[in-house]
Amino acid sequence: MRQASEKLLHSNLHWIHGNDMTTQAATLACSCSQPGFCARRGCVISGLHFRKCQAGHVESLDNLYANRVAPVPMVRHDGPVLSRTDAAVVASVVCGNQERVGTALKARIERLASVKSGKGCGCKSLAAQMDGWGITGCEQRRDEIVTALVSNRDILTDALRSNGNWIQAAVADMLPEAALHAGADWLLTSAIADATTQAQRKPAKIKSTHSTGGLIEMRLTAKQQQLRDNAQSAEPPIPDPFTDTPVIHFGAHLWPVRGNWEWHAERWNEIAASVNGRCLVGVVTDVTTATLDEARKLLSDKFEFFHDQNTKQGENPTFRRLQTMLPQGQNDVLLYCHGKGVRGHTHASESVRLWTEMMYESVMHNTTRIVDKLAAGYRCFGAFRSFGEMPLNPVNHWHYSGTFFAMRSKHIGMKAVKIGYGGVEAWPGDHIQASDAWCEFYDAPGFKFGYDIKSMYPKIVDAQMQWEVDRIGGPRCEQHKRELDWFLSKLSASSHVLVIGSRNGGLEYQLQQHGHSAVSIDIAPQPDNAVAHMIVGSSTDPEVQRKARDAGPYDVVFIDGDHSYDGVKADWEFALTLQTRLIAFHDIADAIKHRNEGCHVDRLWSEIKATHRTDEKCVGCGWGGIGIVYL
Repeated sequence: MRQASEKLLHSNLHWIHGNDMTTQAATLACSCSQPGFCARRGCVISGLHFRKCQAGHVESLDNLYANRVAPVPMVRHDGPVLSRTDAAVVASVVCGNQERVGTALKARIERLASVKSGKGCGCKSLAAQMDGWGITGCEQRRDEIVTALVSNRDILTDALRSNGNWIQAAVADMLPEAALHAGADWLLTSAIADATTQAQRKPAKIKSTHSTGGLIEMRLTAKQQQLRDNAQSAEPPIPDPFTDTPVIHFGAHLWPVRGNWEWHAERWNEIAASVNGRCLVGVVTDVTTATLDEARKLLSDKFEFFHDQNTKQGENPTFRRLQTMLPQGQNDVLLYCHGKGVRGHTHASESVRLWTEMMYESVMHNTTRIVDKLAAGYRCFGAFRSFGEMPLNPVNHWHYSGTFFAMRSKHIGMKAVKIGYGGVEAWPGDHIQASDAWCEFYDAPGFKFGYDIKSMYPKIVDAQMQWEVDRIGGPRCEQHKRELDWFLSKLSASSHVLVIGSRNGGLEYQLQQHGHSAVSIDIAPQPDNAVAHMIVGSSTDPEVQRKARDAGPYDVVFIDGDHSYDGVKADWEFALTLQTRLIAFHDIADAIKHRNEGCHVDRLWSEIKATHRTDEKCVGCGWGGIGIVYL
């Protein structure tokens, strides 16, 4: 009995698949309004520590974190995602970081308690997260990991009993939590030591660009290049016009891993509100996930749900079910996606988040363009079209990387979905020629590009900005179209707007197209700027400010000038003197392009939100965001 007790004390198998570790360590937000990143302490706080903080135990929490190692650099997002600087993610997850603390901890669990992975223990997701964090990251998250190990006594005992370990299960029921906590802390320390030894024995290597990505720029093979050239040079298909108003249906697959999927809900609700057909979602659950009822609560009443247990077939059964449920007439269109990035390492990756946000914008929120291209005869519509056989082996040697696509339902039929990994992702390429598949954004990216931040930024992030500029039309307007449309919807009719930071005059053109008027300030407007009322000079110059006042009064001020903290704060203070109804800011998102290019509007925006009534729209993709202050 004593030997069994010591094993249990040291191993603390309370991270059995289904615990709240995903929520505690990766429910990632950018303030202490919920569990996640605490800017004041510079680290992640768990749900337990958040509840203590809410109860007023701030001093004890400060002491708790005072002796921790320097925090791993963190990246804050506008959604519920917080990832480390993605260079570290690439090094640890994609390129084979050998600081595999999670693997070492899982090995000790299996060795000490005889609970094997796949036989009552489903800790692969957490192990992958910890491997991604590395030694320093796990030290930083020590309290969260230990809390998770101690938190699931019932799951532990069930797992032990299922493996025939009745004595250890009985001990687990009797041990006090303090003893379990000490044992969990000891086990994590041992796993870190094991990982350190392993890392010293076998240093990490960067894999080749033709395996799982890496830090080297990824290029197409000669065969991939030929496949792309053939698709792009093919004759356009025969037009296939709609005979009536297109009916847009939304279909999706959801694996609602706790703490990792919720950011999709707002986007899906927005899509559902804009479509005129059915909204179908297949939910697959297991011990790591929210329940079907919990998923229902976050999604609108417009959704129709069907439910199954999660299996290795992933979204394949969901798509087969959609084939039987969708209307497949001449005018029916399916928008298909899945809750991407819910596994531990993908949820922690900023590159995967960027990739997903770009697919939402270029496919899911782009129905006008979809209808145009499908009417032109293209059978499907997507982004990030990739060429070649591996790893999905589609019959026609192409697929949409990421599995977001749209198509005429009549082309879906009951065509087979191949069994195994990536069946739905490969499905368009199994049944449709590349020349009949429209790629809206970024044709032929390198293999596994979406997992490599050096592939995503700056190249693809800048390409997405240009795509948005082209989508808006008119003089260059560096806005996300959906953010711009949202801002314009907030203006009263015939508003008079002061624009600080005009550049090409694109925003003023869009304001004019919607019946508004504008006066602009710019220190160096571009040669093509055709704004009629332009005040050239610095917005902090008293004479420039006088001229701006003389051209008022204004209903709105739009600030998009100096993006340094001091510069945007000075514009804010000037705008407050103009007695307007609204003050708006561009580039409020804490995004990769902003962080790397000297934009600090997000810092001021956080301060303003604490003291004023605000609203905001941030679609992501590595840049942008518009915030409104109501005065």
